[in-house]
Amino acid sequence: MGFVDFFYTFRGRLLLILALMLIATLGVQYYLNLLMQEENNLRLEAQTQALMAGIAMGFTGITSKDRLLDLIGEPNQSYLDQQSRERIRDIIIINNYWQITDSLSEEYLPNLAENDELINRDLSTATGLPPLMEEARLGDDLKHFPNRKSPENRFANDEAHAVPIETSQGRWYVMVLLKNDRNEAMARAAQPLVVTLAVLSVSALLTVVLVWRFTRPIADLSEAARRVAEGDLCVRVPDNQQNDEIGHLARRFNEMTAELEKS
Repeated sequence: MGFVDFFYTFRGRLLLILALMLIATLGVQYYLNLLMQEENNLRLEAQTQALMAGIAMGFTGITSKDRLLDLIGEPNQSYLDQQSRERIRDIIIINNYWQITDSLSEEYLPNLAENDELINRDLSTATGLPPLMEEARLGDDLKHFPNRKSPENRFANDEAHAVPIETSQGRWYVMVLLKNDRNEAMARAAQPLVVTLAVLSVSALLTVVLVWRFTRPIADLSEAARRVAEGDLCVRVPDNQQNDEIGHLARRFNEMTAELEKS
């Protein structure tokens, strides 16, 4: 049997289907991995740009007399572009007394006392802050942040980045809160699995069809053999002009019953 003839057999066709299934699965997985890597690189670049823009905005807020909200609200402001604004949830300025002096969120802004004196909010009382990233480089200052990583918030959405700034009044911090939907990230990670499952399902379906098509005559052979055993020598098995082992077996069976019928 030649190499080409082998692929006309049931074994050859089944092997070919399995090989194509493997190649298709690996090819699709490789392509999806490239797309995911490119998407992750773009997201990381956009996230980094948003973080740097937020930090620069915080630096400006420390030295400016205007509120961050006012700076961003300027018509021709160049601090944050549209993409960065969509990714930044908040920018919080923390003074050397661990008080919040400014924020994009009204929730953390200082309150105005009856004597028109601004009362800054203590950082320790701030709630709803996402978990803090890069905790190790904060050193002993980490204890002042209420959003330290913990088992309770490690799966929370969004993330916080705190950057120290040495000023004439002591060490201040700019904390940038970035949006980061973990459910969306999990959905993106599951996309290649869904496509791979679809490819495997199609390949498995083709394999089932192939096996069903080329093994269906076995049932016909079994029924024909039973009828021959009962004395019916006129029975014939349709070979459907198959060139594989099943087709050859059907033709040999028909030749045998024809010879038996003659005798």
